[in-house]
Amino acid sequence: MYIVIVIALIIALLCGSLIAAAFYYRTYHAIRNRQERLNNNMMSGLNLLLAVHQPLYDEDKQVQLFDDDRDTVRLSKRFWGGYDVGVSKAYMERDSSVGAILIGNQPDSMKWYAIWLADEDRPLSVTGKSRITGQVYLPKAGVRSAYVNGHGYEGAPGFLSKKHFESKRELPGPDLLRVAEVDRAFEAGKGVRQLRSGTIVRSFGGKTDEYRYRTPLTIAGVSLSGNIIIRCDSLLTIDSTSHLDNVMVFAPAIVVRPGFRGRCQLFARDSIHIGDRATFSYPSMAALVRTSQEQVKIQGLIRFGRGCSFTGSILSWEKVPGITPPATDLGREGVFTGQIYTGQLGFGDKTVINGSVTCRRFFYVSGFTKFENYLVNVQIDANALSPFFSSSAVFPGALPRTKKVVLWLK
Repeated sequence: MYIVIVIALIIALLCGSLIAAAFYYRTYHAIRNRQERLNNNMMSGLNLLLAVHQPLYDEDKQVQLFDDDRDTVRLSKRFWGGYDVGVSKAYMERDSSVGAILIGNQPDSMKWYAIWLADEDRPLSVTGKSRITGQVYLPKAGVRSAYVNGHGYEGAPGFLSKKHFESKRELPGPDLLRVAEVDRAFEAGKGVRQLRSGTIVRSFGGKTDEYRYRTPLTIAGVSLSGNIIIRCDSLLTIDSTSHLDNVMVFAPAIVVRPGFRGRCQLFARDSIHIGDRATFSYPSMAALVRTSQEQVKIQGLIRFGRGCSFTGSILSWEKVPGITPPATDLGREGVFTGQIYTGQLGFGDKTVINGSVTCRRFFYVSGFTKFENYLVNVQIDANALSPFFSSSAVFPGALPRTKKVVLWLK
């Protein structure tokens, strides 16, 4: 009798275990299938944001993917400097899946060029070991070799003899809607809020963390990452002890100290000074945006120190042209990857540009002498840019209706 009871108990335990295992197995697969469905719906929402050309900006729009009420996503697209942030939220009862991407434009290969130099009735002069690769738009006066510091042109002779495309007096215009949005962003966020020390991480799936300062600010000893905007009404300094990742900064003047490393978008009215050996990862942006007559009384300037590395977009633009066009000085021995759009562009020795340049004129300073429309020991290679590079929405020469994922965001 005892043996029968023991055997029955064992069989009961085994059957209970099998029933429990089957229950947990079904529950696990139900949860997994639900999460996979949510992830697929979230990705479908992101694809919709990439496929549909929408004006700036739709916030939190609900979309039903299929006839089933369970396949519903909330989509939002918002301004993020030179790019857009797209957020897709799929939800089913208490479960959800959230994805965020940084959206850029695909460059138009038919309009891609190495140099677009405005026609000011004077030629482009090249000297030293300058090397230009890619299509070139030059004034009718063409290109010629020249001597600077006792050195003549040592590059490919075919560049001088080749017939290049003719440029125009006015530069190709940027996206004015995007420029206007950047201009408005300087004045947004009226509240005053202070940064705290340490590490701040904000998800792009949530609300933007905004800070504003009325007096000069130095960002030092902090790590800021994600959905964060910093505005300052005076001089803003970014120390090398700070780390910025996907953060936007707005100020009249910005100083980045030597040795800084990060990925951010800097927007200023008057000047941006970047110290030696600073490194900006893709997709960073440095931009001067000036929209009033008062702002252009003093020449705008973006200046890089020696040995800088910058991957992304550089822009200096004035709505009302000043007496002297805004200038961008790339410094010596720097490597710049992406797109540059400016009034005047200055090079130091051994400057390398992997991408395209759009400007009114070049300049080179040697001692006390300034040479205009001279390229001295400069390398500009439009073909060296990665095929995965996505253009900022503000730049000309892009396919506005072809959107690409620039970066997957958290």
